[in-house]
Amino acid sequence: MSGFENVSVERRAKIVAESGLPGAVIAEVARRYGISAGTLYGWRSESKKAFASGCVPPVEFVELDVSEPEAPQPEPRAARMISKVSVEFGACNLSLEGSISVAAVSQILTILEASC
Repeated sequence: MSGFENVSVERRAKIVAESGLPGAVIAEVARRYGISAGTLYGWRSESKKAFASGCVPPVEFVELDVSEPEAPQPEPRAARMISKVSVEFGACNLSLEGSISVAAVSQILTILEASC
């Protein structure tokens, strides 16, 4: 990047914001973006004046904690399966055949109980 005339307003704002982060070193930020520290100081000054005049809303930063994802949980033991189920709840009758998990049957019975 050479000179500030080739830098968009959005890019300037990003660079200025980065230079304002805790621990940021102006010379390092400027070098990373290929501009002089003097140019960055000028942009920061312009930005402060814009904030002070109310032309630009202030930018707020929040702390972000990035942590390692949790280790995947081991697969549960093979689900218990039923091959045939017949259920009668008052006027409701249900017959299921095939490989059906006990957990699925339990959920179906809960729904039937609530609706019949």
